[in-house]
Amino acid sequence: MKDFRWKFIPIDLHTMLRYLEEKGLLVPSRSNSEYRIYCSDDLIKVKRILFFQKLGFSFQEIGKLLDVKVDLLIQKIEELQRKKENLNIHY
Repeated sequence: MKDFRWKFIPIDLHTMLRYLEEKGLLVPSRSNSEYRIYCSDDLIKVKRILFFQKLGFSFQEIGKLLDVKVDLLIQKIEELQRKKENLNIHY
């Protein structure tokens, strides 16, 4: 399996996926013999988790963010960027 940087420590993908499952952030489906089955939606979710973690969010905050629609997040980011620009103009 390919190594990923997880909190700046190289760990393997298997370990990272189990950790995310343990934290309740990732819930893969199971085969009849109880093997975990990851789909493309799971990959997208892992990418979002890594993105939010890189931004400094805690796992608890990430869990809440995963339930929010992406459009709402983009709207909020744009709003914060406008506020930042307004602050830069005034100072």
